[in-house]
Amino acid sequence: MGIQREDGLLPLLLGMLWDEWLPFLELSQSTNKILKFRRLSIFLAAIMRKRRHPRKPKGLEMQDINFFPQKLLAEFTIEDINRLKELGCSGLALDTRSLEKGDFFIGVDGQETTGALFLEEALLKGACGALISQRGYEEIRSQNRILKSLPLWISNENPSLFAGEMAALFYTKIPKRLMAVTGTNGKTSTTFFAHQIMFKLGFPSACLGTTGLWIMGPEGTIPVTERSKLTSPDAVTLHKILEKLYLRGIESVALEASSHGLHQNRLKGLNFKAAAFTNFSQDHLDYHRTMEDYFEAKCLLFEEILETEGWAVLNADIQEIGILTKIAERRCHRLFTYGIKGADVRLLKYEPKLDRLEITVNLWGIVKTLTLPLIGDYQVHNALCALGLVLGALDASPSDTVILERALEALEHLQAPPGRLEKVGETKTKARVYVDYAHTPDAYERVLKTLRPFTKGNLWILFGCGGDRDAQKRPLMGKIAHTHADFVVITDDNPRSESLGEIRSQILAFLSKEKKKCLENRGVPENIFVIEDREKAIKWTLQQLKEGDVLLLAGKGHETGQIIGNITYPFNDKNVTLTLLKELEA
Repeated sequence: MGIQREDGLLPLLLGMLWDEWLPFLELSQSTNKILKFRRLSIFLAAIMRKRRHPRKPKGLEMQDINFFPQKLLAEFTIEDINRLKELGCSGLALDTRSLEKGDFFIGVDGQETTGALFLEEALLKGACGALISQRGYEEIRSQNRILKSLPLWISNENPSLFAGEMAALFYTKIPKRLMAVTGTNGKTSTTFFAHQIMFKLGFPSACLGTTGLWIMGPEGTIPVTERSKLTSPDAVTLHKILEKLYLRGIESVALEASSHGLHQNRLKGLNFKAAAFTNFSQDHLDYHRTMEDYFEAKCLLFEEILETEGWAVLNADIQEIGILTKIAERRCHRLFTYGIKGADVRLLKYEPKLDRLEITVNLWGIVKTLTLPLIGDYQVHNALCALGLVLGALDASPSDTVILERALEALEHLQAPPGRLEKVGETKTKARVYVDYAHTPDAYERVLKTLRPFTKGNLWILFGCGGDRDAQKRPLMGKIAHTHADFVVITDDNPRSESLGEIRSQILAFLSKEKKKCLENRGVPENIFVIEDREKAIKWTLQQLKEGDVLLLAGKGHETGQIIGNITYPFNDKNVTLTLLKELEA
């Protein structure tokens, strides 16, 4: 980290001296002394440049680089935020595409590029300053791309580590009751349910995650923005959203905490009253590589994010409960467990119906029989998890009987989120069609087992596996589909850069050599069909259904696009199916 070196001995020596001693000076001297040293070095270097007329470097012009305050960061403090505001910074931005004039740019490093490479664009768009990594700084300096007149902070760490803390100091108006949910499956449903329960208890609420941002209004749960591409938005975007919700009078917000978001520090800087862990099974190994790394990323919600004395709401029926309990105890969290083995809310009885769930639970001594307007036994656990989150956010106790009774009653009015085992309609042969976002082996098994008891005819599943994503789960999903469904239709589901043939071969890798001999027949076993185009696959499958059959369209759920290559084409399973049903009835 030093001045750009020009031809000539004096500038070279000054640059070397600056590089070697700046870190020590910054740690031991005042800013004024550093600046005096810096100004002297720039002045002397400028004299030598005028005398020798060096060649102009490629890229951006060097000139007098404004290093004020150019602080080598170990942490970002309120003093730094105040300095940004003194410089006229009106906001923060991690992405130059969303950067507005007056924003401070946080140049987060990726796996292949550094945020420093976007400094020029940030400056052109009116950034008031920037934070980049030491790695990024060295990269642009080696390319003669140092900017002039841009206040610069430099960190030895990836600036993503500071984004949350910076956002927390910059955007201070945040709803007072924040809840977070992590786990492989159930995050969307649980957050959706939690904010509904909150609203029923009289607290304006919202939820944010895979399906977008939703608030609870007089007419129920309504979307207020389009769906984000990320389950957990970046730290700055998240703080901006929360501040806007606060200004709208929202007091409680339930957030999905994805493993990616936790690993990338997107929830840093927020104080959560309660956090939940739904379940754990294989997913996202394209990113985390191992199940151990995946689980550790999930645990960051409790290891680093959930505040001391916050409520850890845990599923007592999963094998990871022991590890999670130890983390909660070590971190001095208030433990709340739910499920068949739950110590706080226990599921005593469960009877699934075609369009509802009848359950009996014991919440701290209050025994209630309830009817949930939901489908799927896994939704019972999600509803109880949401109940625990709400009680935690309110810091309720067994003596708060009025709140407990009302919270239990709220379970009978829950609405499922879009695309979660949602019934689309029926064919003219009275076969039922459902869509679901299930995209993991565990989720496939749960949904198919849920539908089997209510399937008088054949159970069909139509699915694919996302391209450029975890390939290890593909044969598992194929085996589960083949085991629990009578007929399987394999089609595309966001193939991205991969071919259907490649994905299909991995899905069918579970088949025995004997069954693979059916290549002489149609290329696949007689109860497995492969149709590349998803819309054509849905239409063909609808035409095969008979009375009593059930079709599950799995994988896309609420999604409104199909990603082929780098292009996202409009596509929604529910809308396409409704159109085809009308067409086939004509």
